[in-house]
Amino acid sequence: LFLAQAEHGELLPTRQPVALGTEVQALFGALQAQAADRRIALRLQGDGAVLGDAPMLRRAIGNLLSNAVRYTPEGGAIDVTIAPQGADVALRVRNDGTPIAPADLPRLFDRFYRAKADQAAPNTSPGAGLGLPITQAIVQAHGGQITAQADGAGNVFALVLPAAPRPPGR
Repeated sequence: LFLAQAEHGELLPTRQPVALGTEVQALFGALQAQAADRRIALRLQGDGAVLGDAPMLRRAIGNLLSNAVRYTPEGGAIDVTIAPQGADVALRVRNDGTPIAPADLPRLFDRFYRAKADQAAPNTSPGAGLGLPITQAIVQAHGGQITAQADGAGNVFALVLPAAPRPPGR
């Protein structure tokens, strides 16, 4: 239903300043026990405010962090970096683990798509293949973009969202 509403332009998020670092810290708190059980380090660097709907953005970032915890091997790390990028703010979630296959990258945001590695991954329960499409719909409803890429020893998901205007005098 959420995706259908997004496709028909029916998602009208409120537009208020949202401190991304605060949202990530709250989500880290919710994921801490699961990460600690597998000795996964959760690290945050930077901060930035965007204009948006806090619950929707929390859901999008939460989807990325949940996936990162799910696919990070025991003893690995998840690094979240938040930084200005021109008139926008970029939030990057990088996790250690098997890089996503190049053939899977273009399809990750397709509904119900599950990469072959996802289907065989240890420490995971099968997902429905809707988390990343929902995340993409939320980001696009906020006028932003989401990308995924594999690097040498892991994966990086990046959200780029319009920055909140700075208050006068700052």
